[in-house]
Amino acid sequence: MARNLSESSNHPLIVHNRTVSKSTQLAKETNGRVVVADSVADLVEKCDVIFTNLANDLVVKAIYAQIVDALHVR
Repeated sequence: MARNLSESSNHPLIVHNRTVSKSTQLAKETNGRVVVADSVADLVEKCDVIFTNLANDLVVKAIYAQIVDALHVR
């Protein structure tokens, strides 16, 4: 999904993955069209729109709790 979005945009796509190596590899493969956020809070700070693709309900709850926390700071 991230690769396709990065190919159809004129702006870099900022991504975050709990497995950092996946994000880093995607950034290398897309020649700068993908930028890796250091954390969920970093992603929230840099983005106005966030798409998620998460494995299960527990992960959804955990990531969205981090997003809410970051939004309170923002």
